[in-house]
Amino acid sequence: MRVLAEKEAEELLEKGGFNVVQRSFCFSRYGLRKSIKKIGFPFVLKAYGRNLFSKSKVEGVKSDVKTYTEALLEFKNLKKIKGSRGVLVQRKIKGKEFFVGLKRDSKSKFTVSFGFFVLNPKGEKEVVLRIFPAVKKKVKEIIKEANKHEKLSKKEKKSLEDFILEFFAFINKNKKISEIIADPLIVDGKNATVTGAKVVFG
Repeated sequence: MRVLAEKEAEELLEKGGFNVVQRSFCFSRYGLRKSIKKIGFPFVLKAYGRNLFSKSKVEGVKSDVKTYTEALLEFKNLKKIKGSRGVLVQRKIKGKEFFVGLKRDSKSKFTVSFGFFVLNPKGEKEVVLRIFPAVKKKVKEIIKEANKHEKLSKKEKKSLEDFILEFFAFINKNKKISEIIADPLIVDGKNATVTGAKVVFG
């Protein structure tokens, strides 16, 4: 089994025709300065490493960075995380967040994992995760369920549906991929943009 870390996974998806957030990788203060110049404010900083997939567990994501001083401080903290090889600087984009995953079983059948946020009675965000067969009818049903909790425009629903179906076509075409994840996927009414990814071969 071979697992692609976020940087490599996003590059693979971009080559596959998916819309991936603008980003830049750096491992020094000089590289950070160049990346900020390329991406612009505000942006997201993420610790990068081959085994750093669950970044929230190690506080490996810093959102909405707006100044160079803040960026430099967070850059130093992210570099200290065990397994961190460098830092990804990603453009900050607005939209509704989703989790989309596809997994191939031993019989080459696929299941879709689809996650979306709901507000609990305390007004806090919680994730609802649904797992279902990769069938177009089911895709429409699960998007309809998500719409009950977070109102989606027709364009948002269409771009989300198209993304999931294109995701399925991608893994179906690439037979060596056993699992692929977009987390989070940002939908803004114009695009469905991958801002985090993982790809598993074997």
